Amino acid sequence: MDLHRRRWLLHTAWDVVHHLKGNPIVPFAHSSSLGCAICDPVIALWCLAGGRTPAELVRTARAEAGAR
Repeated sequence: MDLHRRRWLLHTAWDVVHHLKGNPIVPFAHSSSLGCAICDPVIALWCLAGGRTPAELVRTARAEAGAR
């Protein structure tokens, strides 16, 4: 497992600890740590799988619309 994956897993684990201890990452948003624990691995998987940038998504959408 490469270093980036380990960092994402550690970051997610830290979010879970914050949530379980009742010490949210964003003090005025009680479930912020849980939200991060859910979203972080999804974002990490997208990036590690070669996720496309917003510019690439727009370019692809325009190309497909022009092909019709």
